[in-house]
Amino acid sequence: MWTRLGNLCRVQAGFAFESAAFVQSDSGVPMIRIRDITNERTQVNYVGEFREEFLVDPGDFLVGMDGNFTVSEWRGPRALLNQRVSRLQWYSKRLEPLFFAIAAQCRLTELQGPKAYTTVDHLSSKQIEDAVVPLLPPLAEQKRIVAKVHELMTLCDRLEAQQQERETRHAALARASLSRFADAPTPDNLSFLFHESYNIPPADLRKSILTLAVQGKLVPFGTDGREQSVGEHIEFQNGYAFKSEWFKPDGMRLCRNANVSHGVLDWRESAFIDEKVAKALALVQALQMWSNKRYSPFLVDAKPGELTEEWFRWFVGAWNVARTIKDGRQEIVRQYLDRAFGP
Repeated sequence: MWTRLGNLCRVQAGFAFESAAFVQSDSGVPMIRIRDITNERTQVNYVGEFREEFLVDPGDFLVGMDGNFTVSEWRGPRALLNQRVSRLQWYSKRLEPLFFAIAAQCRLTELQGPKAYTTVDHLSSKQIEDAVVPLLPPLAEQKRIVAKVHELMTLCDRLEAQQQERETRHAALARASLSRFADAPTPDNLSFLFHESYNIPPADLRKSILTLAVQGKLVPFGTDGREQSVGEHIEFQNGYAFKSEWFKPDGMRLCRNANVSHGVLDWRESAFIDEKVAKALALVQALQMWSNKRYSPFLVDAKPGELTEEWFRWFVGAWNVARTIKDGRQEIVRQYLDRAFGP
């Protein structure tokens, strides 16, 4: 037999107290907000007038109206009931509140669904009252069920703690194995990395291999004996901050963070911009590097969507001249721009 939770209790909604009266001190009255219902104390107090009906006593059962729709027994001091938190006020003393709180939690979790955004994000008092729960089994049976649930939940807590301890130990073993291989990258130490006891994430393993490679520990190689920076051998070019409103369904494809993987480019999530805009941006960036201060106001203020055909042709001309010359490129571009734009 089943009944509505509203037949067993009244769902009292919290009051919308003025947040300006919230204080983080010992003055005032503790204020139960939705983040506090599973704790034993509140994060803020309230200094202001209130009605006695919104005072919560230890042992009252509360429901969070957002998020996980948590049903919890209040274990803190007497406190005020804030908005988005409701209290279950039982009509009869011939019931075990914890039994019906457990039943209500099951129904509210079903209402929420596996993910909050697939069903509902916020509860109403009516939804709580309409939750279907078992129809008043004998009080002794209610207490036996609650005791069994408490026993099993204690076992679950113990199993969870053991699992967390195992995960911590596995992480420590993985770090030790990676460190051992980094110090001596031998075949024997390499075998430890793939042992099932260590469970090393592939990303960590790739990072270690690449680090060893650049340190010269994977294969021997000679150096001239001096420390060298990466910048002596590689020129780094920063990407451009393309605005998402420029994205098009086709055109010049952009290489974004989402497309960069280990050693490959993944184009499954591609974004595009207009080819003309892409070329104009590339020219602006190149000319910013090679031109003199005379053109910096225009180049800095230039907006891709406002470049005229005339400007675009001059940019293309300057680029075509500069790209074919290895030496003296900067001076060539300056002379070209002088002729194009005047002194």
